[in-house]
Amino acid sequence: MAVYCGRHSLLFIGNKRTGSTAVAQALIEQLGGQYRPPKRHRVDERTVISKRHATVRQLVLHGLLEAPIDSLLKFSTVRNPFDSLVSLWTKLRHRPNRWSSRRVLLEGVDFLPWLKKRLLQAAPHSMHDEFTDGVDVVMRFETLEEDLKAVLARAGAPAVALPLANPTTERDADYHAYYDEEARALVERVFGGDLEKYGYAF
Repeated sequence: MAVYCGRHSLLFIGNKRTGSTAVAQALIEQLGGQYRPPKRHRVDERTVISKRHATVRQLVLHGLLEAPIDSLLKFSTVRNPFDSLVSLWTKLRHRPNRWSSRRVLLEGVDFLPWLKKRLLQAAPHSMHDEFTDGVDVVMRFETLEEDLKAVLARAGAPAVALPLANPTTERDADYHAYYDEEARALVERVFGGDLEKYGYAF
């Protein structure tokens, strides 16, 4: 999701499983922010820009912002890939999804077999770069409230209270317990770039 706050010249680029729903909700309800695009935007037969996961590049390329991009303080969020993958598995396994049959396919499938099957043949790639490309500030899920407070202060905007939105409650809080050595090595191979770039480790 992308949220534009014209009054404070802010553009938030939401990233998956990083607390983005809470940030977006706070910006909309407390600072007058608006989704960009406000709904699913069809560019042509092949290109659709999602309301939930628009990027800086898409917003600029298709003219979906009222203000020049350089006039906005742009920010996004990241999360430790080890933790994010546990969250993804939990959501796919425990939460109904009317757009996908993956939850049904994951019923009874433990984390390690799922992860190893998912990553064994995967080429190295980024979990976050699509959403952080072009932003000025990258916040961390692990210090989200503190980081958001600093971003808003930099923009001269008032602080906001982060709501509890879309929490993953069906898992242990500590992701370390889900991994064995093989799974850890797979994540380090596939998402090694993210671990190094964003300062994460197991």
